[in-house]
Amino acid sequence: MLKYLSDYIFTIYVAMAVVVILTCVGIVIHNQNQIAIQEDVNITVIEEVKVNPTVIMITRLNPKVDKDVALVIANSIEKYTEKYNLSIPLVIALMYRESGFRPIIISKANCIGLMQINPKAHPEKVKPYKRYQLFHIDVNVSIGCQILSQYLIKRKGNVKKALQNYLGANNTGYLIDVLSTCVELGINK
Repeated sequence: MLKYLSDYIFTIYVAMAVVVILTCVGIVIHNQNQIAIQEDVNITVIEEVKVNPTVIMITRLNPKVDKDVALVIANSIEKYTEKYNLSIPLVIALMYRESGFRPIIISKANCIGLMQINPKAHPEKVKPYKRYQLFHIDVNVSIGCQILSQYLIKRKGNVKKALQNYLGANNTGYLIDVLSTCVELGINK
C-alpha cells in the first residue's frame, strides 16, 4: 500500500512540476484548440490545432492525400463554392470521383486535373490559360466549379441532370457514386 501511495504522490509532483515549467516558460493551452505563448497580458496564437473541416472530408475519402495539398485544395473549394453558390460536399464528392484528389492527372478522354476539365468541351473557359496552368489547383477548381454552377443553373437546380452534363453522359454508377458520397459527407461534417 505504501508503494502505491508513493507512486501516486510522485505522479502528482511530476504533474505539478510540468505545470510550473509550462507556466514559467509562458506556454499555455488556449480554448483547447490553440497552443499559445503568453506575453505579459496578451496571448499570441502560434499554432491552430483545430483542422479545417474541408481537409477532414478530403482526407477521409483519400487518406493518401498529403495534408498540405489537401489544405490547398480545401481553400480553393471553399473559395469557389462560395463564389458559385455550390455545396462543398457536392464539389468534394465530384472531385473525388473525377480524380481521387490527384491534381496532376489526365484521363483517356484528355480531361485535366482535379475536376477533370475537358478543354474540347469548354474551349471558352480554358482559352485564357496555357495547358500546364489547367493543372494548377486553384485554376482547375475555379473552372470546374464554374462549369458545375452553369449546369445547375441550366438544369434549374437539378443536381442529377447537372452531373450528367458535367460527365457528358448518363452513367448511373457515376451519379450514385457522386451523390452517395455527397450525402455521406453532408451527414458526417
